[in-house]
Amino acid sequence: MEDILGLCGYRCDLCQFYAGNIKSQEDKERGSREFKEVYGFDIQPEDVECVGCKNKGKHVDKDCPVRPCALKKGVGNCGHCSECNCDRLKEKTHYTEEFLKENKKPISEENFEKYIKPYQCKEARLETRSKTVRCAGGILRKGNKFLLGKRSESREFYPGVWDIIGGHCEEGETLEKALVREIQEEIGVNATEFQHIAQLSEEDAALHGNHDYHVYLVTQWDGVPQCPLDGEHSEISWFGYDEAGELDLAHSKYPQLFKSLAIGKSSIVQ
Repeated sequence: MEDILGLCGYRCDLCQFYAGNIKSQEDKERGSREFKEVYGFDIQPEDVECVGCKNKGKHVDKDCPVRPCALKKGVGNCGHCSECNCDRLKEKTHYTEEFLKENKKPISEENFEKYIKPYQCKEARLETRSKTVRCAGGILRKGNKFLLGKRSESREFYPGVWDIIGGHCEEGETLEKALVREIQEEIGVNATEFQHIAQLSEEDAALHGNHDYHVYLVTQWDGVPQCPLDGEHSEISWFGYDEAGELDLAHSKYPQLFKSLAIGKSSIVQ
């Protein structure tokens, strides 16, 4: 099984409660029994199954403080968040660290691998934070106007400013697939014709981490762009180049990019 990193940094693929590791009722009963041997408290066999925090379905930790926050912010895991060491994350992850400090009884190597290692997630988060996150975004063009979305005030990254439509690439996802998925999720249309026109870098990496923003010009799509209620944008609108240049934008290179498109150029902007 490939590495599967949870939102908090836990290694889901190593967790004995992860659905992909459970093949029978016997696996659930063994997981319940061995977990109690290590930590001293019960998780009943019927609760020993979790689809992973990035998926909808059954979760072992039903009151996880991290999952709703990370999903709302749209980060791949907490290592991508500018508040990476927040109280919610500490509440979620401190238990294993404190347990190891206070534990007096021996833990077998096998049980350590099964019930301690999956939850030692600090290094995984730091590794994630040191990596460059790839993002794909599309500029939908209709005549001489471009579609932009105003990021919701609740967004962690650049709240309340105007941005192109897009987001993070998921693990193993190509830029093009991420572009199509993000546009579908955010404004409800299916991009059918597009071309890569620019690659921009994050302007405040110290705060937000390293990001590469791959920008595409989208010229054909199926459907009518809409702004869903409770979505990632508070509104969407079409703008001409002059109008767009006057907006509070998510990236300082956007006006230059819009201008190049307005005069028919499609050169790479770095």
